[in-house]
Amino acid sequence: MKIRTEQAPEYSEERCQAVTPHYGQCTNKIIPNTQFCTFHGGNAQLAYLERSKMRNYRLRKFQNRMEDFLTSPAIKSLREEIAILRMVLEEKLNQIDDPINLVLQAGPIGNLVLQINQIVSSCHKLELSSSRLLDREAIVQFSTQIVKILSENIQDEIILNKVSSELGELLSRIKPDYSDLINDNELD
Repeated sequence: MKIRTEQAPEYSEERCQAVTPHYGQCTNKIIPNTQFCTFHGGNAQLAYLERSKMRNYRLRKFQNRMEDFLTSPAIKSLREEIAILRMVLEEKLNQIDDPINLVLQAGPIGNLVLQINQIVSSCHKLELSSSRLLDREAIVQFSTQIVKILSENIQDEIILNKVSSELGELLSRIKPDYSDLINDNELD
């Protein structure tokens, strides 16, 4: 198979920059955006430029995604780690284009999922310890206080029992095991 190339004028900027000992400067036209023709590495240089562009694109994309993940005003370093791992996982999944690639990437993807799970769990524990989330006991105490306040201000026991039951049902929809605790803590 013979590859045809165009010849460039002798002093043209479009002339290949390769120099050979026997013939001097190559007379072929360069591949656009490179300094060489097909025979002297223009394709490789073009591929390198494309990889560089893709790397820069991904870097910008990662930076933008990082900003998306970190929009919360109260960011902690664990949340940043979660954002980074989720971006890496997303990028890995976006690169999979066939079943063989999926099988090849199953191990690294599984490891990323485990790491994300561990960091999310650590972040959750940190938030619980810093009272950013209500734990089970806090929700039960809060509900009991609501019922107590209502019982002090509402004299009708039927309405009070109805409010208490509805509050227990509401909590059971959030966490199924809360309703028993609320009903146990109902005020007489």
